[in-house]
Amino acid sequence: MRKFIAGITMLLLLAMAVPVLANVQHDFPYIGNKSSMRLHRANCPSVEEMHPYNRVFIASRSEAIAQGFVPCKRCKP
Repeated sequence: MRKFIAGITMLLLLAMAVPVLANVQHDFPYIGNKSSMRLHRANCPSVEEMHPYNRVFIASRSEAIAQGFVPCKRCKP
């Protein structure tokens, strides 16, 4: 019974966290790929193809360039 309650608790915590994490992306206009060091607009199709682990949320283009990101050739941020 304890494992069942622990499992349900974990599912509830994840269900609450997912909408919060989804909203984080909308607050930042740029997303960088820390693997390729490419900078993308948040709505770039390449972001959907990017592994979530590699996503870096960035507030401004100048901040991204200062961190060493190179603009994407697809969305041209």
